[in-house]
Amino acid sequence: MVCYEKALELSPQDWWALNNIGVLLKKKGKLQDAFRNFDKACNVAVKEGGQDYYHILHNLAWAYYQCKDYEKAWNLYKLLTKECPDKISVYVDFVCVNYKMCKFKEALELLDEALSQHPKNRHCRRLYKLVNKRLDTEG
Repeated sequence: MVCYEKALELSPQDWWALNNIGVLLKKKGKLQDAFRNFDKACNVAVKEGGQDYYHILHNLAWAYYQCKDYEKAWNLYKLLTKECPDKISVYVDFVCVNYKMCKFKEALELLDEALSQHPKNRHCRRLYKLVNKRLDTEG
C-alpha cells in the first residue's frame, strides 16, 4: 500500500496505482474506499486511453456489485461481455449480477455462452445448476 501511495504522490494520475490500492482495500473489506479508487482509476484510464482499461472497468463493475448497485454493475458487465467475450470471469460475475436482480433466464443465457467457450469449467456448471433450479422454482 505504501508503495502505491508513494507512486500517487509522484504521479497523481497513475491509474494502475489507483487500481492496485483499490484491490488492496477490497481485500481489507473497505468496499466504499475500493470503489472510489476503481472509479478514479477508470476515469483516468479512459482519458489517457489506457490499453488495460477493461481490467480496471471489471474491478469497477465488481465494486458496484459489492456495493449492491446492481443496475450500474449490470451496465458495465454488459459492456464487458461485448468487449471481452473470452474472459470467463466477466461472464461469471455478470451471472451473479443477473441472479441478484432475479434475471434468471438472462443468467442462464450467459452461462450457455460461457460454457460454449469453456465447457469443462466446473464453476460455470455449478452456477448453471443453481440458476436453473431457481428458474424452475420461480415458474
